[in-house]
Amino acid sequence: MLLVNAYVPDLVSDVIPLSAYTDLLQQNGYAYDLWDIAGGRPSPTAGDLQPYRVVVWRLNDGLASSDTLSDAQQRAISDYVNHGGALFMASMELLAAWPMSEARGSPARCCR
Repeated sequence: MLLVNAYVPDLVSDVIPLSAYTDLLQQNGYAYDLWDIAGGRPSPTAGDLQPYRVVVWRLNDGLASSDTLSDAQQRAISDYVNHGGALFMASMELLAAWPMSEARGSPARCCR
């Protein structure tokens, strides 16, 4: 499993610490690697994501946050999922705004 940390705190929302994810994974015996975009690492490419069966992508969904996915991140995630990868991203704001064509359908089916 790969945990992508792209969470950048804003000045309004409650901060959700990275440990909210890592502690839960560790307590339940899940092995994971951390890709820390928020810590300065460049965004993963589709090739970086492919070795992982599951990718958990963490970002700030607060009302005052400007966090979003770049076009390159969207392409990498789409390619990863379209080639059999599993993605978990909890962000109603981002998923509702995900650009989709008619062929892709609903947000739950954005990547086939």
